[in-house]
Amino acid sequence: MALTNIKEIEIVSLHKSGNGVRAVENLQSRDGNTKKRYWTLWFNEASGLTVGEIVDISGFLDCSVSDPFQGSDGNEYRAVNYNLQSPRVNGRQAPAAPAAPANDGWGSPAVATTSGDEPF
Repeated sequence: MALTNIKEIEIVSLHKSGNGVRAVENLQSRDGNTKKRYWTLWFNEASGLTVGEIVDISGFLDCSVSDPFQGSDGNEYRAVNYNLQSPRVNGRQAPAAPAAPANDGWGSPAVATTSGDEPF
């Protein structure tokens, strides 16, 4: 296993034990598109991380290939599972602020109104 450093990875879910964390890394491809790489971080004890938090992290890289699955196009694919064993948090950023409400063009935030008759 190789020691790996990941910068600005976002926490997206926590395992109920707190030891497992799912995170996403945003990458810029050569053609300029943004790609996502999902990681599973396996801590030796509860991580103390929260969903939405952005962290710099290092740990031991562990990759595996998934079982084959059928894509929406009917072809068979396999995925690479990226895991970080015994990770260490090297830096934290506050969770991203929620997006501001859309402006309706009249100088005030757009507000949805309901009549109470909606089916939801």
